[in-house]
Amino acid sequence: MSTVELLSKKHILDNRSILFHCVEASEQDIDLLAKHHANVVHCPISNIRSGAGNMNLCSMLQQDINITLGTDYLSHDMWETMRATYGELKQGMRPYRYDACTVLDMATRNAALIASETSYQGTIIEGSGADLLFLNAHHAISPIIDTPDFSNATHNLLIYARPEMITHVMVNGKWVIKNKEFVTVDEQEVLKKYAEIVTKLFPEQDNP
Repeated sequence: MSTVELLSKKHILDNRSILFHCVEASEQDIDLLAKHHANVVHCPISNIRSGAGNMNLCSMLQQDINITLGTDYLSHDMWETMRATYGELKQGMRPYRYDACTVLDMATRNAALIASETSYQGTIIEGSGADLLFLNAHHAISPIIDTPDFSNATHNLLIYARPEMITHVMVNGKWVIKNKEFVTVDEQEVLKKYAEIVTKLFPEQDNP
């Protein structure tokens, strides 16, 4: 019996369930996830680097399962995660059915469904918690074309943006990073404490 089958049998699989990776999920498992409106966190970079395997992303999307994105296995680059997901979709059964907006929704709007206890809503609309990234309008993203008939804004943001382009970060309307520097914590103090912990754990290692 698979994990998904066991959760369903024990009546603990529902819209509050959050399952990570799901690389071994069968078609029957996917049917159960859809039936119970469970949430899935896709971690493609972790799956690649750990050799865990590939999640059946297209099949889950076709069943309208809520899928959001996660980082794992010492990977914290959400743009890398989004691009890997985009590549999977383009190699899937229906490459033209899913676009950059599909992936961006996974990273934002879909994530809000499993963050109900926070202010995060995954959208930039009146009433949403102001969780915002501000990017330098780098030439790598340009030119941005956004007309009623054609837009490359989301595609360019997904494919060409990099974390180093982020200049400011706001969480729930409060600045966390301004001009690429933390304003809520002392970054150097955190690094110092981290180095002390590493030294205690691995005293024989040469640490910077």
